[in-house]
Amino acid sequence: MVKKKIAFLGLFGIGNIGNDSTLQSMIFQLQRRQPEANLVCITPEPTVAAELFGIPAVPMTPIFDRNTGGKGRVTSIFGYIMRRIPAEFNRFRVAVGTLRSTERLIIPGTGALDDFGVSPMGFPFTFFYWCFIARLLGVRVEFVSIGAGPIVHPLSRFFMVNALRLANYRSYRDVVSKDYLIDIGFNCESDLIYPDLAYSFPPEKIQDRRSAQVPPVIVGLGVMSYYGWRDDPVEGEGIFQEYIAKLSQFVIWLIEEGYSVRLLIGQGSDQRAVDDILLTVAQFDNTKMASIFTDTIETSEDLIYSISLTDIVIATRFHNVIFSLMLGRPVISTGYAGKFQALLKDVGLSGYSQKIEDLDVESLKNQFLSLVANYPEIQRIIENKNRQYRQQLDQQYDRLFVKLPESKPVNLQRSNIV
Repeated sequence: MVKKKIAFLGLFGIGNIGNDSTLQSMIFQLQRRQPEANLVCITPEPTVAAELFGIPAVPMTPIFDRNTGGKGRVTSIFGYIMRRIPAEFNRFRVAVGTLRSTERLIIPGTGALDDFGVSPMGFPFTFFYWCFIARLLGVRVEFVSIGAGPIVHPLSRFFMVNALRLANYRSYRDVVSKDYLIDIGFNCESDLIYPDLAYSFPPEKIQDRRSAQVPPVIVGLGVMSYYGWRDDPVEGEGIFQEYIAKLSQFVIWLIEEGYSVRLLIGQGSDQRAVDDILLTVAQFDNTKMASIFTDTIETSEDLIYSISLTDIVIATRFHNVIFSLMLGRPVISTGYAGKFQALLKDVGLSGYSQKIEDLDVESLKNQFLSLVANYPEIQRIIENKNRQYRQQLDQQYDRLFVKLPESKPVNLQRSNIV
């Protein structure tokens, strides 16, 4: 008898450290409870993911050359269609081949239900496609501690919401995600809320390499190459430049106040933001460069190590904020969605966040000074919340990884897909 597989679906292995950390957490916790489990990852980058997570991986989407290359519009469209047909057939073949021997398809964490930087026929459609095939084959579909919203494009919303409708189990990482889905008309009143999966990261990999100094002396600044919600480097260049100018101004102020700054990233593409801040500060006063530090950050472990060398953090990427909290570092978020405010409010730091496109440097200075003044008390609050989050996630893992009834092939009537 072929051993049933558990498959993970998501944007893993693409260089986003936050996404990767959620899958690392899920694999670690599942293997603690079911060491015999046969795992597979469904991802856009199967080769990278297989090496990173130590499990087999298959491509989420077909390998397809988008360069039409024809001499005229008709020829190009015809060539596009001729190449698309075998590509879609290959997608179906891979999906069925992967899922027919799979017991459960799990979407573990991440901001799975938003359309930041993606088109409707990209990840949203692919996401729905795999869930649809899974249910046709009688595979359980489980959304675990996912983030939701906003989903700006109507077609993206159609695909993502209907993927949710196919699920046997759904939980969200915050109240904001659940409330967003309710607001757009999705019935999820009975669904559960559990913390972000990164809070269950393997304990041996989050050991603090350096005790935080009180009062703080090293400030971690988590930056992002942010170009607006569509993530368009051309249309969003002005947004990016304004963000860099404000952060550079803040870095100069920190150094003049006697702090050192360590720049942090959450994805390889963020290196541009690091380079531009360094250039801006150097042009203002090259002597200040001695107070700025950078590290090579490519993995969750790299990021955790860099944060452990700081005392306090200001961060734009979501999992820069989470890892800082996990290490007991007081943090200010300069994020791009409601999930940042929701997290800090739940932790007890509701006064320490700003939206990236409305970032105000003077307000950021005041928030920073307040964080420093209340540092010991804030640390205690964070540590208590970390323990609570880990306990809640243990409850969810225990709830999930017990023997579940088989999922029968779904009868996909009109009421299921709307």
